[in-house]
Amino acid sequence: MGIIDRLQDQKRKPRLSDRRIAIKAGYQGGMQSRILADMATGLVSADTDLVWTLQTLRARCRDLAINNDYVRKFLWMVTTNVVGPKGILLQAKMKDALGVLDKENNRDLEKAFFIWGQKKNCTVTAMNSWPSFQAQVIKTVARDGEIFIRKLEGFQNDFGFALQALEADYVDEFYNDKVKNIRMGIEYDSWRRPVAYYFRKLNIFDYQTTSYSSDYFRVPASEVIHLFIQERPEQGRGAPWIATPMARLNILGGYEEAELVACRGSAAKMGFYESGAGDEYEGEKEDQEGNPIQEVEPGLLEKLPKGFKFIPYDPQHPTTQYGNFVKSCLRGISSGLLVSYNALANDLEGVNYSSIRQGVIDERDIWKIFQSWLIEHFHQEVFEAWKSMAILSGKIKKSIYEKMEPDDIRWQPRGWAWVDPSKDVDASRMEIESGLNSRGRILAETGEDFEDTLRELTEEDRLIKESGLTLSVTSSPKGTPMGQVNEDVVNQSPVWNRARRRKEENAVPK
Repeated sequence: MGIIDRLQDQKRKPRLSDRRIAIKAGYQGGMQSRILADMATGLVSADTDLVWTLQTLRARCRDLAINNDYVRKFLWMVTTNVVGPKGILLQAKMKDALGVLDKENNRDLEKAFFIWGQKKNCTVTAMNSWPSFQAQVIKTVARDGEIFIRKLEGFQNDFGFALQALEADYVDEFYNDKVKNIRMGIEYDSWRRPVAYYFRKLNIFDYQTTSYSSDYFRVPASEVIHLFIQERPEQGRGAPWIATPMARLNILGGYEEAELVACRGSAAKMGFYESGAGDEYEGEKEDQEGNPIQEVEPGLLEKLPKGFKFIPYDPQHPTTQYGNFVKSCLRGISSGLLVSYNALANDLEGVNYSSIRQGVIDERDIWKIFQSWLIEHFHQEVFEAWKSMAILSGKIKKSIYEKMEPDDIRWQPRGWAWVDPSKDVDASRMEIESGLNSRGRILAETGEDFEDTLRELTEEDRLIKESGLTLSVTSSPKGTPMGQVNEDVVNQSPVWNRARRRKEENAVPK
């Protein structure tokens, strides 16, 4: 190679110093360093992340669910806040030709769905009503990461329709077939859309199942609701919600157990016998392996054997850092579970109105996301299948189905009480009076329906008039009766002032 070729080759190759500058200018997290040496650097698909660990994750999460207090609390928090005591309720909002709510057809539709939702009709086992089945579904998804629900049309009940819940164990994540495009027990088309699910005929983890069975039966995807949160594109199976803080939960559980044992021993008499002659200690009893043991009882004083002296053992537990360590762990765990520390740990120490309000609002926003997801992927799917079978079985009129629009069916999730009722009610009142919010929207935030509230108020007024009593109307702090507009509040509203100025500017002089 000539000198000219070498010079040109040097121009083409970047110098080492240039590469070092480029690396330093990039993301620090992508560099190879001593601090980051133990972090993963390989890339795998979403299914590859799950396939080898999913069964172990489910087993450990189920163990935590029955043995860990905080996980049990979390699962009931999910059930309580996403579904609530009454479940997510169906509301029919169909209108007639004049655009007025069709009360009769709406009432008939809601009544028919309510009757189907009774325990005898809702599920194939006849063990869960529609509200309790919703609670079971969301709790299973939070614990296992997913659940499979079969929509059984033609089932033997009054509606010819029922639901069957199957845990994730029924779909074998190790069942794969490249020819049929089956991945983790699910058959896909060329667009990665589920075509069918392959269920085991038996739960191989049941105590009555004596041998492993590889027999599967194929169910079309149109008859199955596979409920899980897809966090990555092309993710085919769901990961348990407790997977992230699992290690910290296990460490905290072991630490608390050790502290409890140490505290109990510290509160009782503890120590050792030492013989100057080197005699063997016999103890009071022996364990199963023949080792001598001494019974420990609080407040017990004994006379030492001749030639022995007692060496006290005082571990000083619990340590002064015990509470801070537990709190620190629980804060990390609550972040991984997407809930507030105060709610998970039942700790309201040092909490004021502003801090608890901010924490509650942030947490409720997450619950609302889960509610919307559950309605879209579960409730709406169930209703569409139920509606067709209810028409065939004669439980609802065909005319109702023909006039139904997509937005005529709404689902009312549970709401929440105010953190500070007096302050929040006053704020809601000002929003209504200034035109910034509506009564219906505020009632929906608390889980109530505006029309149902109006009907109840009308019925209350009727009963009051029939009784002959006169009940005073509750007034606001400023003396404005409920239902009337406070002119002072409206006139001081920025929205009202801007609208009034625009009106005055656009007014035509006489």
